[in-house]
Amino acid sequence: MSATNILINVVCPALGVLISNMMFLSPWSLVMTARKNRHLGNVNPIPFAIMFVNNLGFVVYGSLLSNYYIFFSSVFGVLLSLFYTITCLTIMAKEAVEDEFSELYLQVEGVVLGGIGFWAIIGIVQTSLFHSFSDRQQQARLMVGYICCFFNICYYAAPLSTMAEIIATKDSSSLYLPNILVNCLNATLWLCYGAFGVHNIVV
Repeated sequence: MSATNILINVVCPALGVLISNMMFLSPWSLVMTARKNRHLGNVNPIPFAIMFVNNLGFVVYGSLLSNYYIFFSSVFGVLLSLFYTITCLTIMAKEAVEDEFSELYLQVEGVVLGGIGFWAIIGIVQTSLFHSFSDRQQQARLMVGYICCFFNICYYAAPLSTMAEIIATKDSSSLYLPNILVNCLNATLWLCYGAFGVHNIVV
């Protein structure tokens, strides 16, 4: 195997796994501060909920491909994002006035429950829908892969849900700069691996 092949097929995805997990760890201190203070402050929980749904999909996709890089780049993200989301929901529940949950609480709850339900349905569909196809595994991989792409775009766009507030208040502290920088590096590594290594448009 040439040096270029090693770089693209081993180094890029291995670094991608490392960077992905660093990316999922980057909100840790913010969430733990909010947990300690029992107040969300500038923490936006919507990206955590979408991170959970997104990573859940890529765990499924990595399993379908038997690709350890994709699997291990997402499985810890599932656990961390679930922890972040539960923490935020708990804080918001304690801040609820007279048992009236905020709109944000209901949105986050809806994303998590909807995401779990959605991937459960996809699991049922992919095991029953493609019997008539000659290559049912390939069809299942394509379906799950394209859905993962959609959720990935949602994940990257999720922090922009606070854009109106950011413009109005001229306060961008809810957009975590370390997370943004790590996202850019992570996307570049997976782009190289997907385009030049495994030639997989989903990756």
